[in-house]
Amino acid sequence: LVQVLFDAPRNDDDENEDNENGHDDATDTNESLPTDHDPDPPLSDDDDTEDDVLDSTVDFLVTVVSSKMSTEAASHRSSTCFALNTQRSIRTNVGGRAHFDALCQVMGAVLTGCGRGEADVSSAKTIMMLANTFYYTEKREGEGGDAQGTEERGGDEDPQAAASATNDRKQRIYVKSRLINHPIWNDETFWDQALFQCISESLARTGIL
Repeated sequence: LVQVLFDAPRNDDDENEDNENGHDDATDTNESLPTDHDPDPPLSDDDDTEDDVLDSTVDFLVTVVSSKMSTEAASHRSSTCFALNTQRSIRTNVGGRAHFDALCQVMGAVLTGCGRGEADVSSAKTIMMLANTFYYTEKREGEGGDAQGTEERGGDEDPQAAASATNDRKQRIYVKSRLINHPIWNDETFWDQALFQCISESLARTGIL
């Protein structure tokens, strides 16, 4: 489910590629059209369908990770953090604005649901770290380029590409900008527990504990 948050909206290039590969949208649509005995409303287009999937995914994740009553909620938060941390090694650019907003909602819900137990403190720390990792780039008119692709190639030797990557980095908006006002940042109890956990983990790694 977490993967849905990172799928960029379908664009015209994708549609053209499908058509070049012999994909017949009309055929697919006709197969799903309602019959006289099934007077359902017309099917939504691809964008509406994707929006529906994104919205339903966000609603589900927010519900399960923000719960403070369920005994399984802490496990759901840990699983979500694990999936997000795995995604970090795959892609940090969320894609479109809608997906960025959706990711912010889910990560904020994790913070809201976190108690002060060991598992939840660990989850909250992970979310805070990832909030400085995931971003989307707010493109201005007439600007483009794939900064993440340039960075993965080491910047190459093209000065123009390097300049474009630098400009793109300046336009990045990170999840932290949306979560910075969450109450957990000012919760002294949380920070006491987080500090204790960090010290304990450090001592355990050195073999002192």
